[in-house]
Amino acid sequence: MLTQAMSVDAFAANMDKLINCQYVLSAKKISNLLKGISLSRLFYELFGYCSDGFDYAAARKKYFSTNAAYGRRFILPTDSRTIIALGFSVLYAIDSGEEDFVTLLNDYFYEKNINGAYTRFANELLVPFKKEVISVANAMINAKENEYEVSEAAPIKKNLLSDEDISVIKVLLEQSKGVILQYKIEPNLKSELMTLYDNFVSELYDVEPEKIKAAFFGYKYGILFHKRHDAGLEKIAEILKKGGIL
Repeated sequence: MLTQAMSVDAFAANMDKLINCQYVLSAKKISNLLKGISLSRLFYELFGYCSDGFDYAAARKKYFSTNAAYGRRFILPTDSRTIIALGFSVLYAIDSGEEDFVTLLNDYFYEKNINGAYTRFANELLVPFKKEVISVANAMINAKENEYEVSEAAPIKKNLLSDEDISVIKVLLEQSKGVILQYKIEPNLKSELMTLYDNFVSELYDVEPEKIKAAFFGYKYGILFHKRHDAGLEKIAEILKKGGIL
């Protein structure tokens, strides 16, 4: 199992491959990057937090700008959280097919050929995205290490979710796991999906709402990334909203 530091190194390596590749190889590199994110607790916490409440449609209009004076151009956000949320959302939209990548490149990163446009996209969005993600990830690791040092003196907090709610969520997840196990998909993909479920279950007893929320978003985005239907997703979201977590 990857340590948090190893997860950061793996993310950096996948980002470098994506930044430095040619357009024709980018789709596979994006999928590999998102797959790594979905399997890392550190990163699904990070992206879950940054994406919470983020309106991609509104951000798309704001930062992929069109006006009479400049035409179409990409404007990099000024704050770290928005850079991370926007970068993640763009990559996910490209991978899911929601965003036509060629159109995006030609409209906002135009060059004489597609590889030139992709290089602009990499330099203007992916490079700052990588920098901000690694910076925040390292800060999270340091914060957790400091948290462990003072944990013995911290008062005991009550679970945010009731035992009944936790039981309902666990039943829904077990049902979903049973469906996944019947899918005719690669064994390693099944294992990855099981990991997402198990990571979420392990956080249900946490007393910090942001940790439960981040675990839920990791589970949610992982399922969506693997393009699998989960009938319990909306019900679980309702329970978390009732508990004041979402």
